[in-house]
Amino acid sequence: MTEQHLTREQLYFELLENAKGFKTYSAWRRKAYNEYRKAMRRGWHKQIVKEAGLQILATPRTYEECKAIASQYKTRGEWYRKDHTTYYYARQRGWIELIGIPKGKAGRPQH
Repeated sequence: MTEQHLTREQLYFELLENAKGFKTYSAWRRKAYNEYRKAMRRGWHKQIVKEAGLQILATPRTYEECKAIASQYKTRGEWYRKDHTTYYYARQRGWIELIGIPKGKAGRPQH
């Protein structure tokens, strides 16, 4: 059934079922962006997040929390790719060098 043939209630429950396939709000937003946008445009996203039981992951607040998260990665590049929110948070506060995760190898070949 296409969206134009669904009633508002049917569309709501379709979006809710879609969201239930994810554990976190950010995963739903990233991996099912079209469905997320439909819910946003209709003002349903907060209610769907609540009803689907999606976790909303908080940004770490302390140096120790950032360091603990960063310690899961071998290089800064891996940390950035897998958890860019925490990486940027630490970078904005000048903690990148203090945390001590190595830069890793350069992405481009050296001439």
